[in-house]
Amino acid sequence: MTDDFLKTLKIQYIAQLRERRSEMLDFLASCEHGMPGPEMKDSMRQRAHSFVGSGATYGFNGISDAAKELEAELDPNLKTGSNRLADLTRVLLGACDRAMASPIAMGDTTTVSEAPIPPDVNRPLLLIVDDDPAMTAILSASLKNDAEITVVTDGHAALDSIRARRPDLVLLDDNMPGMSGMTVMELLQLDPVYRTIPIIMLTAGDNPHTVMRAMTAGVLDYIRKPFDPPVLAGKVRTMLQRSGTTLLIADDDPSIRDLLAYKFRMSGVRVQIASDGEAALELAIKHKPRIAILDQMMPGLNGTAVLQKLREHENTRNMPVIFLTAKRREQDILEGFRMGVADYIVKPFLPEEVVARCFRVLGFSESKKA
Repeated sequence: MTDDFLKTLKIQYIAQLRERRSEMLDFLASCEHGMPGPEMKDSMRQRAHSFVGSGATYGFNGISDAAKELEAELDPNLKTGSNRLADLTRVLLGACDRAMASPIAMGDTTTVSEAPIPPDVNRPLLLIVDDDPAMTAILSASLKNDAEITVVTDGHAALDSIRARRPDLVLLDDNMPGMSGMTVMELLQLDPVYRTIPIIMLTAGDNPHTVMRAMTAGVLDYIRKPFDPPVLAGKVRTMLQRSGTTLLIADDDPSIRDLLAYKFRMSGVRVQIASDGEAALELAIKHKPRIAILDQMMPGLNGTAVLQKLREHENTRNMPVIFLTAKRREQDILEGFRMGVADYIVKPFLPEEVVARCFRVLGFSESKKA
């Protein structure tokens, strides 16, 4: 994303601040003349929550800091006096006014157009789910060169979009009206067709219980707003690059096969699975995966026989192969490397280690959950 384009996004964000200023003034007037009603407080809490995430993301740290205090004070479980709410609203208004008076706000508001993106049917599909247009704008601008992007603004639309066309990656806001991102995540986990879609949760909240709930539901990463757009774009770009990678796992033990398939799919790669050597060979020749993980001892063709046949076929001659086996003697390991395997992993193993070692062979870096 060019500096000029980022400048345009900031100018558009400031325009949104101007539009929302009257809402904040109405809330302030209500606080000054008595306690605002529950609906007005809830609306302002949602607005403050949005500012927590977007302010610093666009370079206005004061907006995020002030909004965080106001959001906390508007917790429905607290009994807060109108004076305290009025004071915090004034602080937020002041932060917004400073942003609106910044030099960038006085610049040219003409939209900067960048070079058009050539059509590519192989581009990964990224689904962005967020009800804040400021966030969807900067996310879309940061990642439009890396993926085909679909944007929806609520949880129900997210589910419909996922079922209509399975995305390669989802950026999912947690705090949304109607259906929360967490609910979307948990509903997807109930469906075996969609539970392996990689999801990055975006939220302005920092409740440890919510973080653990998201991790338990299988979220790939949990990123707090505000965030640094280039850093987030880098993480997403890595995931999208992996989404075009196909991996073959061949093992006659379904418990091992399915566990590894799940781990790799949650790391953003596509997975082909086989339960015997003949099926593994057929899948490898047909789909030409980037890498294969082969059990040494399988019915029919064992791992060694599959490796030899892969080396004889032009489609798979240079495919890296990792042996995953219970054969742990030193001579077995040395023989595997003499045959040209890229790595040799002995059972029992840690699934995360298999993922990391496979990605090392592919030249990927394994991102950790936050």
